[in-house]
Amino acid sequence: MPVFDRSAFNLLFPYLREEGGNENATGNYSATPTDFFVRAPTSDVFALSALFATIEDLGKIRSCDYGAGDPLINGITVNHTDSEGGEILSLTNGVPIRCNGQWISASYDRSVSDEPAGFSNWMTVRWALGSERLPLVLRYGERLAVTLNDDFTGLVSHRFRAQVAVANYLHRE
Repeated sequence: MPVFDRSAFNLLFPYLREEGGNENATGNYSATPTDFFVRAPTSDVFALSALFATIEDLGKIRSCDYGAGDPLINGITVNHTDSEGGEILSLTNGVPIRCNGQWISASYDRSVSDEPAGFSNWMTVRWALGSERLPLVLRYGERLAVTLNDDFTGLVSHRFRAQVAVANYLHRE
């Protein structure tokens, strides 16, 4: 089992972004699936321990909907990919997330607000991708990619963040 030396350890919480830099996934991606991702630099290794998803909508957020709207048609997948976007590991086991309740089947915990009409409601999830001792490791250009393949224009906000340690530390077996 790897043991990590934390003497040169930097913790980051970057937003996953699509190519071009947009971090708010409220577009229509139904015609062309789009990846929101964090990529390890080609000269570094990233150790990921969590993915955070936040959905903001104006209506009541229920388990059987996505945001406050209908369930998604094609859904969202989460993958560990190589530098070209080829799948290394499907973190959703190839089963897309189509409704709010399906985030909890993959994530560690979920929190949903219940604001009165006219106010935004939020759902946040924290998905443990590993532990501090055994994180999900992205090597030299590999990516954690959230692929969206539906219309999200009805949402107020839709963002993903990763808990990343820049693994410029040493590890040994």
